[in-house]
Amino acid sequence: MRAAAAVLLAALAPAAARAEGGCAPATEVAALLARDWGEARRFAGIEPRGVLVELWLSAAGTWTILIVSADGTACLAAAGEAGALLPPPAPAGEPG
Repeated sequence: MRAAAAVLLAALAPAAARAEGGCAPATEVAALLARDWGEARRFAGIEPRGVLVELWLSAAGTWTILIVSADGTACLAAAGEAGALLPPPAPAGEPG
């Protein structure tokens, strides 16, 4: 089912990006994830090579991980179903 996300991302990208696998402009990918999957960005962080890693989640449990380069290209890293945010851990010394 989530394989459709890769197909849709590839359809948005020019032929050169499609050859690299599931990349498209980040603004287009964000619109696609929101419109077609009901996902919203719930986490973003910079990894050691300086690229942005984003986690998108929907209320239905679908999720997508994107790698976004400095030039604004987003590439699909992983996607799936049955995802949920976990509660933060209890502070040290408190039960939980």
